[in-house]
Amino acid sequence: MESAVAASPSICALGSSYFAEIYSITQVGLLQGCSFDRAAYSRDLCFGTDYRNTALLDELNRLKAAFCPDIVMAVTDNRYLKKVFGSGNVFFMELGPLPRTGLHTAIYFDPYGHQIGSALDWFARNRWAYPKLDDFTQIWRRKWVDPIYEAAQAKGITSWFDDMSAKRGPASLLVALQPRDWITYEGIGPLVDPISLLRSLACDVGNGWTILPQWHGSDSTPSETLVAELEADQSNIAMPPEHLRVAQSEMFLPLVRGVATISSNVAALGAIMGKELLSLGKSKFHQIALRAAPNEPRPDILAFLSSRYCLRLDDVLNIEGYFADHILRLHHSPTYLFDHTGSDASNLERFFL
Repeated sequence: MESAVAASPSICALGSSYFAEIYSITQVGLLQGCSFDRAAYSRDLCFGTDYRNTALLDELNRLKAAFCPDIVMAVTDNRYLKKVFGSGNVFFMELGPLPRTGLHTAIYFDPYGHQIGSALDWFARNRWAYPKLDDFTQIWRRKWVDPIYEAAQAKGITSWFDDMSAKRGPASLLVALQPRDWITYEGIGPLVDPISLLRSLACDVGNGWTILPQWHGSDSTPSETLVAELEADQSNIAMPPEHLRVAQSEMFLPLVRGVATISSNVAALGAIMGKELLSLGKSKFHQIALRAAPNEPRPDILAFLSSRYCLRLDDVLNIEGYFADHILRLHHSPTYLFDHTGSDASNLERFFL
């Protein structure tokens, strides 16, 4: 299988030893038509109705003529790819959305979309219902929910949470924040920075909820001065201790009543556990959030993710032919994703460390 990479010069440099051909794309021409407004560029990739970015179209057509790919892989939404290469030939990939704690790293290849119009949109409207779902629920509780709760206890998260809840009430909303300078954030999320988003959300939900912010591991956390200002100005924001503010969403998940995020994978885990979901953008979890009912767990989502949608990353990297067989199957019949025939809780078992 021949492969090529087309990306910015810096990303091409990282992948130069892995790909047979390298196509470097500079940002200037692509952003010029949007007056270098990254948010406008990103929203056009996700939601545009015409194809006004002629520089991007020209670049993609050049790549098509040079390499003639059968399959195109993308890590963000880009409707221009479907226009040039054909919607059935573009796959969208990302790590997740199964948990990162206690499991082998998962990856998915979605033939429908990255965030907009993804396979999860279809699945949200067409639930799986068959007797084996109880098996998934039992494994999930025994091998993930109970251990993650014990880990939260060991870190002091549960004791802090219990003290906070005694003072503020039991209705807590976990807010999984994300870095501002991502195409996903700028393309499908609110056009405000994470702190402004947090402030706005605190006003919108009112004092009936206590907001617990969590920062992404690749983002910078607010200063102690800003933390004090946030809590003083908006009493329904409860900031965890400094050592519990970053990348601890999975630890907080069994404790909270609801989850709010743009596109964090913690939304899928919240849906599985029956948490109230608040979608802050048009992500692949938006339709699931619209249909989420409080205290109604969704083991069918767990079965779908572990049996069809997600693969173990180490299998993809180390088993000869595994990746190609999976992609060819989806390329031939993308609806294979939605067929629960043959799905089994042993598929979920294989993800656990």
